[in-house]
Amino acid sequence: PPFLIVTPGVRPAGYDAGDQKRVATPEQALQWGADYLVMGRALLQPKA
Repeated sequence: PPFLIVTPGVRPAGYDAGDQKRVATPEQALQWGADYLVMGRALLQPKA
């Protein structure tokens, strides 16, 4: 594909949105066409 879609704000189901205005689960992001998922704090910090 000519472009890759990188999707930030991805969090597992049940995680708090924190300071993110828009969040998606990994499943939603992939259904919406994401090629790469950005999940920084969701992986590094405990569930809030």
